[in-house]
Amino acid sequence: MRGTVPRPRAFTVLELMLAMTLALFVVGGVLSVFTLLTRADDVSEEAFEEAVDLSITQEVLRRAMQSLVAGRPAEPAEAPPAEDEGEPAEDENEDEAAPPEQESGEPTKLPEDDPADQLPHFELSEHETTGGAFLQRLELVVRDSPVAQSWMPSEDDKDASLLDVAATTSVRGAFELIELDAEWALAWVPIDPPGVPEVLVRDLDACRWTVLPKTNDGAEWMEAWEARDLREFPVAVRLVLWTRKGGRVDWLFETAVVVEGM
Repeated sequence: MRGTVPRPRAFTVLELMLAMTLALFVVGGVLSVFTLLTRADDVSEEAFEEAVDLSITQEVLRRAMQSLVAGRPAEPAEAPPAEDEGEPAEDENEDEAAPPEQESGEPTKLPEDDPADQLPHFELSEHETTGGAFLQRLELVVRDSPVAQSWMPSEDDKDASLLDVAATTSVRGAFELIELDAEWALAWVPIDPPGVPEVLVRDLDACRWTVLPKTNDGAEWMEAWEARDLREFPVAVRLVLWTRKGGRVDWLFETAVVVEGM
């Protein structure tokens, strides 16, 4: 009688299910580690990009605060000329008293000052948005734009001389929060000459400006300020930014001011 060769035992259903369960655990663990590493890499990349944007923003603000422009001081009114002793001749009185008549019959119009000359050259103010939020806005005049700009002429300004940036003695613009893709971003907005708003840093949660006026009686930081004359400009500007990722920066900038046209 021949001996029978034993056949290899097959896996039972329970063993197969156990092996599949262990394999699923291993694959799930590998995927979890891969996802964690990918997410950590994304977070690191976002943090790096935010740090770069904040660094650029700080440099732009420093450049702006070091090139502030103040308006020309008001010229003192000239004293009226002294009258000569004695009574002037009647003919002279008649000539001086009678103004020249215009053929059109309209009164003589005095030359008006440029409205831009009456605007403040530095203004920290607060305005309400359509959503009811109160946001600060810093408008100022600088010698040169703190960021590279693509100049956008309006339909009314087609004269090439008005668009010559090199001939522009100063630039008026504002640092303000703008809503961008359902988030807040700090931007430099050119006003005169007009230009494209330049976004500096995105994904902000809050922004707070304060200025330190040039006073003799102690230091008090102000959340609103207006200046045109050189003596009215603050000596320092402070900006605190909070990001939605939990970041916070606190910057202090000293100001350097020159008088327009000097």
